[in-house]
Amino acid sequence: MSKPDLSPPPSWRTVAPTQLRMLAQLQKRDFMVLGIIVAGLVALSIWGIFHTSPPRNPSHGAVMFFALLAIPFAIMAALWPLGVWRKDAPERRGYFWSLPAPRAPHTLVRVAAGWVLLMIACVAVMLVTWALLLVAVARLGPATLSFGRWYVPLLTATLAYVIVSSLAVFTDGPVRVVMWTVVAVLGGRVVADVAKLKWLGALIDTIVSSFGMALAGPLGPHHSGPEIVVNGGPYTVGFTAWGTNYLIWLGLGAAALLFAAFRYQDAR
Repeated sequence: MSKPDLSPPPSWRTVAPTQLRMLAQLQKRDFMVLGIIVAGLVALSIWGIFHTSPPRNPSHGAVMFFALLAIPFAIMAALWPLGVWRKDAPERRGYFWSLPAPRAPHTLVRVAAGWVLLMIACVAVMLVTWALLLVAVARLGPATLSFGRWYVPLLTATLAYVIVSSLAVFTDGPVRVVMWTVVAVLGGRVVADVAKLKWLGALIDTIVSSFGMALAGPLGPHHSGPEIVVNGGPYTVGFTAWGTNYLIWLGLGAAALLFAAFRYQDAR
């Protein structure tokens, strides 16, 4: 007769903080690189602020800068899962799976811990940017700094993180998957143009436009975002259009993440 297990599995209230601390240690290099980049940009910004002459007749206006961080944050978030799973690709995940916690929920806890650290990094960058703008306004002229749509860059970072995390959980080479996806999209567009397949070109354009819209956030002066000029005129994206496309891609990313997490079931 076998003896009862005297070591019950830890609770999730123990597992989650442990994963958060472990990832904070694992991503020290990521935080260091981010800190160096931010410090360099801060130094260049301060140099530019104090080497620019204030305008003689400054006009008062509102500065809504948070939307400008959407794309940079999305790029940073797309790279973040590579640090979260740096030493635990699927083919090397034996130790992670041997820990006393169900595989799929444990995987999702690790992804969530990585997201928390990503949000901390994003908020820190936003605060530094806000401080720089305060210096710029004091130096170069009157303006009103607006917190309008402050959540947009955080949401776009979340979207990029979820999508790439699903690839990092599912495959050993998420970067290769992204690269081949880009190649496939460009190749499909070339084939559509050469073969005059209008339906294929329209389908690819719709998918790319939808994804770009979800990442960029609301655009245009009436939507608290930057203005992009396309074909000589402003290109705008309303809040409703952005929100719809964002939820579609976030839902697809979350579904792919759940599939990837539950693909590797516990051994029976």
